[in-house]
Amino acid sequence: MIITGETGEADLAAARKISMELGHKFQIQDDYLDCYGDPEAIGKVGTDIMDHKCTWLVMKALQKVTKEQRQILENHYGKEEEEHQSKIK
Repeated sequence: MIITGETGEADLAAARKISMELGHKFQIQDDYLDCYGDPEAIGKVGTDIMDHKCTWLVMKALQKVTKEQRQILENHYGKEEEEHQSKIK
C-alpha cells in the first residue's frame, strides 16, 4: 500500500488486520487438508502428524482433550507408522 501512496495509519492498520485474518484462515485450511485431504486432490501427502508439527488442529485438540485423550496424543503424535497417525485422526 505504501508503494501506491496509501500511507494513512487507519488504512495500513485495516490492511494489516485483514492480512493477518487471511493468513490465519489459510493456515487452518492448510493444516486441515494436510491431515484429512485426499492426496490426489490436494497434490501432496500430509506429514504434519508424523513430523510432530505444532498445527492449528493439534493446538485446538490440546485445548479440549481429556487427560486420557492427551495421553493418546502424547503416545502417537510424531510417529511415522500409519497406526500412530490413525490413532490421532
